[in-house]
Amino acid sequence: MKKILLCVLLALLSISLVACTTTNEDKPSLTDGTYTATKNGFQEGYETVSVTIQDNKIAKVLITESTDFPVTLTTPALKEIPTAIVEHQTYNVDTVTGATMTSLAIKLAVKDCLEQAGGTEGFNHAVEAKEPIVKEDITTNILVVGAGGSGMMAALEAYTDGTVNSISGLSVTLIEKAASVGGITSLSGGVHYVYTDETGAYDEAWANKCLENEKATLQASMELEFNEELMKNEILINQHANQLMNETGVQQADAWGHMTFASNDDHVDPKWNGSYFTYAMGPYIENSGIDLRVNTSATSLLTDETGTVIGASVQDKEGTYNIYADKVILCTGGFAQNQELIKKYAPGFEKGIVFSSGTNDGDGIIMAEKLNAQIIGNKMMGHIGADGNVGARPDFGAAVYYGWNMHPFVNMNGERFTNEDKSKYQIYHDILNQPELTAWAILDADDPFVPDLEASTSEYVHKADTLEDLANELGLPFDTLQKTVQEWNECVANGNDAYFGTDISHMQELKDGPYYAYILRPITMTSEVGVKVDGECRVLDVNGTVIQNLFAAGDMIMGGNIVSYYFDARGTGTAFYSGTLAGKTAKNESLEH
Repeated sequence: MKKILLCVLLALLSISLVACTTTNEDKPSLTDGTYTATKNGFQEGYETVSVTIQDNKIAKVLITESTDFPVTLTTPALKEIPTAIVEHQTYNVDTVTGATMTSLAIKLAVKDCLEQAGGTEGFNHAVEAKEPIVKEDITTNILVVGAGGSGMMAALEAYTDGTVNSISGLSVTLIEKAASVGGITSLSGGVHYVYTDETGAYDEAWANKCLENEKATLQASMELEFNEELMKNEILINQHANQLMNETGVQQADAWGHMTFASNDDHVDPKWNGSYFTYAMGPYIENSGIDLRVNTSATSLLTDETGTVIGASVQDKEGTYNIYADKVILCTGGFAQNQELIKKYAPGFEKGIVFSSGTNDGDGIIMAEKLNAQIIGNKMMGHIGADGNVGARPDFGAAVYYGWNMHPFVNMNGERFTNEDKSKYQIYHDILNQPELTAWAILDADDPFVPDLEASTSEYVHKADTLEDLANELGLPFDTLQKTVQEWNECVANGNDAYFGTDISHMQELKDGPYYAYILRPITMTSEVGVKVDGECRVLDVNGTVIQNLFAAGDMIMGGNIVSYYFDARGTGTAFYSGTLAGKTAKNESLEH
């Protein structure tokens, strides 16, 4: 729904901007003064804007309040959009890559202020695009494409020598197509698996034991050949990777890798804990000797006559140029935003409601594919949630994300359709096949999550005195819903779910009203399709041969190498550890030559 809303907003904004082209003489006579307006932004946040009109011009645009988050992604828009509007005397300026919803909120709020002042004609023209120029090429030892969690860790590992206080001596260039670093990591839960050895040995025997545990844990989530060597190397490097993160200020609270505020934070508590990583790591990267280039995207990989990768062609706001490199590491994430790639590699998942970074469009997969890289996996990673704006964390998120599912999930026919005790990531797949892509969790007054629902302001939470009233409110057939509830209660009484095999200890009888319901929709976050790599993150071609000087990490390799279905903590964990591993392999090879 929100994805559709965003498209409608963009379309309406475009229509209002191109409907007429005006000259200065056509401009309305604006009344001098300061005007304010508030527009909704991202994840239930909003932007409040103050616009000062003086002598029929936009004299000043200020953001007086912003609740959009994570601030690591929204800050560039808060800085750049107001400046551009004053400079070009139009609210139709380019949105900031990676912060589209925040950019639109600011632009629409300025439009509102202009209407209050007397009109928008003459202030709605598009900014004339500059002709791109051909810029001077550069050379670096290691080029990292993508500055999310895996990209920043890859760059950090390649640049340092053991600790952040020791430098490898290699030149490292990190490019990011968005206006800020962080990528989808900033929109992640931020929890990552941490392997510890109480003896402190961290030896081969310990690594093998951890590997066997991981194989047992992930077996149900993997349909392809498990990349044991890759997983073992991630285990072996995890202590070093976490040490590097700690040295840059990324604090971890426990053995599960829950992140806490870094010492240099001045931000409010974010809804997505992956932001903690960016809060700390981002400033370190920016102030290090790593050559960080934002608003810069790779358009193709460069190869020599033997097919060896020698760099990438890139484009920034000014123009195009080549970056020649000894090694290239692809950390560009998945392709949740690319419907063509979803249809090609994960058919059946096109219907998912996308909640992902706007830069998650599969450019790394496309570039690797052109070099005949082996593409593996066939699924998307998603969760149950509300819509494409709040994703899997609506204000009743505790019930969605952390509940033990003591209540039945029913589709729009009023029927159960799944084992409610399955992973939320697998239930996401099930809801994709339900009518209207919608399901409801049904609760009674005794459910432990009722306080969360009572406190919710979401349109997706419903309450009714009787089950029949609730069915009518949700648009469900009452007779079917009533039968479903009776069957659920019989399962509880008999101590066995004869229909879907849900753990009986996680089922609670539905008794008296009032009754509650919250929505369950399939929220697509990223892809579980990646490039095949060896145990040290070297990319393999369709014949299983290493593509020389090309590496990949993060979401580029998680799907198909580690999991087919997503498993908790593996996204962020794979990003951090495979990023470090790819950086280490590329660094060592570069130093050897």
